Amino acid sequence: SDNPIIDPTGNITNAPIYNAFHQDGRLAGGRNNGNSYGRLHSGSFSNSNSYNLSAKIGVYVKPINDLKITLNFAPNFSFSETKTWSKPQPYWAFDDPNQVQAPQMIFQVLEASLGESRSNTNTFTKQAFINYDKVFGDHTIGLVAGYEYFTSKTENLNVRGDKFLSADFPYLSQAPADRVFDNGSSVGEIAYVSGFGR
Repeated sequence: SDNPIIDPTGNITNAPIYNAFHQDGRLAGGRNNGNSYGRLHSGSFSNSNSYNLSAKIGVYVKPINDLKITLNFAPNFSFSETKTWSKPQPYWAFDDPNQVQAPQMIFQVLEASLGESRSNTNTFTKQAFINYDKVFGDHTIGLVAGYEYFTSKTENLNVRGDKFLSADFPYLSQAPADRVFDNGSSVGEIAYVSGFGR
């Protein structure tokens, strides 16, 4: 999904005296440099995608008439990614139409920065069930046993880059090598075995 870099409704209670443009059409600063319109049109963005694939395979056999053995296998694969690109948006005071003075920045964003995150989770569930039902005249014997083995592995990659040489190329390879940082990457694994019977 493609999302704006900010939610502009956060400024909905601002008084209308804080203009988004000067009378000559140039971008203004808004309230305390918080011109949401200017921020939305700065070329910044926050995009995300997610994918999920699930399946379940089951088979059963009846070696004898009263006994049923069931086997299930259920894999699940999920992947998500987010990319947030933040660009500076300069503006000049209303009395500086020739842009002689140094500009100020919308939302005080002084440099381009890029954050990327990717999350990958794979789970596998294996199950086995045994059902035995036997009728002896007016009596019935029923036995049930079950077994489950579950594993999960998650990898989260979070990287941030700043001080881009150009604000026109939102790729981490365009950031200086010493300005690319790990931003909370992690790896996690879970596994358990359970069983029951009655």
